[in-house]
Amino acid sequence: MPKKPDFPSSYTPASIRLRLTLELVMERAMPRVILKPLDTYQFTWRMPVRTTDMNYANHLSACALVGMLDEAYTRFLSSLKLGHMGFGLPNVCSINGDLQVNYLSEGHLHDELTMEIAIAEIKLKSFRVFHRIKTGDRIVALAEVGAVCFDYQTKKTTALPQAFIDAVS
Repeated sequence: MPKKPDFPSSYTPASIRLRLTLELVMERAMPRVILKPLDTYQFTWRMPVRTTDMNYANHLSACALVGMLDEAYTRFLSSLKLGHMGFGLPNVCSINGDLQVNYLSEGHLHDELTMEIAIAEIKLKSFRVFHRIKTGDRIVALAEVGAVCFDYQTKKTTALPQAFIDAVS
């Protein structure tokens, strides 16, 4: 007989059933991208889970989490002090090419989320943004965004400015 997994005391019987059902479905029927946390992150920003971030199941909604990722990324770019769009050149910033999220635990009302960001896999016109979202020591989600450098005036991809590369390296 398989060993019953241990769940934190904050999990309700319904959330445990949901988690086990999702794990079973994903294991048997659904291919899945598994993200791994990085050892270090370059930027940290904190944000509470607000009432407007809650879903019908009374925990952090997927839509709200994606918005929080974008907010943390915008604050990260601002911290680089490379100008309005954050890349050191007028009209140049990034556009998202892809997004993967692994939801690992629930976020609850008034949880203080720690949003961590790292930039890696820098190429000529693109890079990856790695996110780790935690409350205390518990990881709520891992996310990864494929970002492409984009000139919003010409509406074309462009090479990453050296000022940006230097700031994130």
